[in-house]
Amino acid sequence: MFNFLFDIYEKCGIVFLPLFFSGLLGWFYLFNVLFLVTKKNRNKIIAEFKNKFTPDDSQEKKEIKTEYFILDKIQIYSSQLNTVKALAGVAPLLGLLGTVNGMIQTFNVISLFGSGNAVLMADGISEALITTQTGLAIAFSLLLFHTLINNRIKKLTKEIRLSVF
Repeated sequence: MFNFLFDIYEKCGIVFLPLFFSGLLGWFYLFNVLFLVTKKNRNKIIAEFKNKFTPDDSQEKKEIKTEYFILDKIQIYSSQLNTVKALAGVAPLLGLLGTVNGMIQTFNVISLFGSGNAVLMADGISEALITTQTGLAIAFSLLLFHTLINNRIKKLTKEIRLSVF
């Protein structure tokens, strides 16, 4: 596993590190929120929410408690998903940075050895393409799962609101 990552690092250059860690952090947050909004945990959250009420609570008091609970519990999930969204936005930019680095490397080779040495130019072009592809793959996957999990959070919020009334 580490040999594979080291090989990619050698092909992508220094830009691989922030790309790798942004993807890793994004997936960490996604799995964390996904675990929290699974069916089993959603039922726990709704049960915890229902325990906040007393039989003599007025309609207005129920609404206020509902909004506070949503702000307290659900806002944590949403803020983690906003971090995922930001990381998904950064990933293609880091990929673009790797593209620029790869092209600079290619032009340096051309200026030193001319355009006749395709083997040396291939390293820079490879770095450019791999970092671009990696940045786009990270962004695409994070945004896709962000959307799916965000929809689960919206559904949970709706279930919480409907469970009290």
